[in-house]
Amino acid sequence: MEEVISNFHTHTYRCGHAEGDIADYVEQAEMEGCSALGFSDHVPLPLDSIDNWQNIRMESEEAFYYMAKISDAKRKAHFPIFSGFECEWSKRYENWYRDFILGEINADYLVFGPHWTEYEGEFIYAPEISNLRQLHSYIDTTIDGMNSGLFKFIAHPDIIMCSYAEWDTEISACLNEIIDCAISLDLPMEINGQGMLRPTRKTSNGVRFQYPFKEFWLLAQEKGAKIICNSDAHRPAHVLKQAREARKLAQSWGIEIQELEGFKRT
Repeated sequence: MEEVISNFHTHTYRCGHAEGDIADYVEQAEMEGCSALGFSDHVPLPLDSIDNWQNIRMESEEAFYYMAKISDAKRKAHFPIFSGFECEWSKRYENWYRDFILGEINADYLVFGPHWTEYEGEFIYAPEISNLRQLHSYIDTTIDGMNSGLFKFIAHPDIIMCSYAEWDTEISACLNEIIDCAISLDLPMEINGQGMLRPTRKTSNGVRFQYPFKEFWLLAQEKGAKIICNSDAHRPAHVLKQAREARKLAQSWGIEIQELEGFKRT
């Protein structure tokens, strides 16, 4: 039996691009020796929202059923299970996240997944950012979300490297801001195992992942950031596998991985 391992980034079929339901992931995690499991499907938004990604999230009414399924799993599993949602950031949704998701629905935690920035009236997806103005808008949005105090950790903070094959002075300066903000807030950052399943790319330093991006994580380690690993599982077979793969990658880079502490909200 391999050593037990946790994963706090897990999706279900409700996001439209993942497979399996709560029980499927719990069953697989049980077989693999899970120490703790958190579900974090994409957060529902209000009916009148300006939604930049409508096809990847459940309706708000469905969130109650999602939470009920997690509660049922909590009673049956032999390891701790937590209920959460992965969120993008916009100031307009701050009260919704706090009052409805953490309040009425009573989720255990929120994950910050910085996938987008709102720029000149449009939503720009991080892997499609194409100029410095969009990049700076994305960094500002990400830091604003981090400072909200709503999130337990930031997922794939290096996802912007899908747009930047090379680690240059500009991207280094921008991502330094994210690392410094995370350190000032004591906010853990996630090495994301799902990123390792994306197509690799050729760079001046050879063939490598789009993310996790080595230079980012070496810099985060040097500065003293809290670094965790999660699967970002989109199918039951990956529920712990990709967290393990992320840990192996981190170890090969000399990155010290921490466990997520104080996880259940008070």
